[in-house]
Amino acid sequence: MNPTPFVGAALAAVLSSGLTAAYLRATLPDVVAVDPRPEVVPEQRHLAALLVAPGEPFVAVSAGAPVDAKALASQGLEALGFTRGWTRTWRAPDERKLDAFLLEFADPSGALGYARGAGRVASLLVEPQAFAVDGVPGGSGLADRVADANGHHTQVVILARGSRAVLLVAAVPAAAPDPALVALAQRQYAALDA
Repeated sequence: MNPTPFVGAALAAVLSSGLTAAYLRATLPDVVAVDPRPEVVPEQRHLAALLVAPGEPFVAVSAGAPVDAKALASQGLEALGFTRGWTRTWRAPDERKLDAFLLEFADPSGALGYARGAGRVASLLVEPQAFAVDGVPGGSGLADRVADANGHHTQVVILARGSRAVLLVAAVPAAAPDPALVALAQRQYAALDA
C-alpha cells in the first residue's frame, strides 16, 4: 500500500492530530517494506469482506491490511473505542485511485463520533466543496476544487452505520462530485448492514 499524503492527513484530521506523521511513517514504502500478503485472522476476514470494491475499471492493489491504531499512535481512534479495522486500495488504468478504510468501534457512538469529524478534513483541502451523499443517512462528502500535481481532485466520503465507520478517499480527474463515489458509498452503507 502506498497511500497519498492526503490519505494519511484525512485520516488524521478525522481522528486526531499526530496521526498523519505516524501513518505516513508506517506506510511509506521507502521507509518500511510492505508485504502484499497480509495475514488475515478470522475476525479480520469479516471486515475485509465488508469493504465494497469499486468495480471496473478499478483493480485492487493488494488484499488490504489491518488498521492498527496503536501502530499509528492514534489516541483519537482509541478514545472513540476503536476495536479493529481494515484498509484496501484500488487503482484504475487512468491513474484514478481509491483508498477505503473500514473501522469498527466498541459501540455505535464511536462510529458516529468518527463520522462527525468529517468537517476537519475540509481544512486539508485547498478549496473544499461539500456534497450530498444521497442514500447514505449522515454521510458526508467533500471534493477539492483544486487539482493536485497529478491533475487529480481529492474527494472524500465518510459514513457510519451501527458500530462501523468508513472513510473513502478518491483521486479523480474532475472537481465535480463523482457520482460513482456516491454510488460506491451507497453500496458500502448497505454492506454495513450485514
